[in-house]
Amino acid sequence: MPIEYNSQTSEPFIRLHPPHHNIILTLPRPGPADEDALVAALNDPQVYVKFLSTPPLPFLREHATEYIARSIEDCDRLLREWDAGSGFVDGCPFRCIREESTEADDDDDDDVLIGDITFFRYEFPPGSEGEEQEKAQERNKNLAAGNTDLLWGVGFGLSPSHHRRGIMTAALRTVIEEWALPCMNARVIKASALAENEGSLKVLMKNGFHLETTVDWQMPPASKGGGKKSVNVLRWVAPDA
Repeated sequence: MPIEYNSQTSEPFIRLHPPHHNIILTLPRPGPADEDALVAALNDPQVYVKFLSTPPLPFLREHATEYIARSIEDCDRLLREWDAGSGFVDGCPFRCIREESTEADDDDDDDVLIGDITFFRYEFPPGSEGEEQEKAQERNKNLAAGNTDLLWGVGFGLSPSHHRRGIMTAALRTVIEEWALPCMNARVIKASALAENEGSLKVLMKNGFHLETTVDWQMPPASKGGGKKSVNVLRWVAPDA
């Protein structure tokens, strides 16, 4: 397992392979640096109009503080599961994408939050709301971590300043190969993206996701464009599945 540790803070992280060696995947951190980055990103129209979910708009400092606190709690739990070594882990704690300064030493805590990537138990696609969806969610929720029938979902975002560099493609590939497969026993991963969101769709397809279906979905709220949108649902299957 290619987990490294910052010698000054003891924070674990996973480093991307070259040419993105200055990009690391870490745990969430409390404090103004991450809060500022979240507030800036989630109030940027290049970001929020592409979200299927509905973070508050405007996204305020208190929203960022609450989100980070929940993420820290969740990721600490996942890291404890992995440290215990008693079985597969119910998610990935390395969800923060950070860019290290090119002038910083490997052990310097000199980096900035530029994005995130989160695994979750799949909640089934937009357009399938109702009793059928609720039953499918309940079945998936009750499966033990590592169960080969468990369906995972993945969502991600990257600061517009770092688009079109291949960073998100490399980050998704890294977290699948170096965590989701060996530590979660992920067999099937699904993702949803607006049909017009070419960037996210390219990231997914470059990582072996294939289009499963397209559905129409009522986008909430009106402040983010509203109306019905076409949503592509993609599926990744483990090579040995």
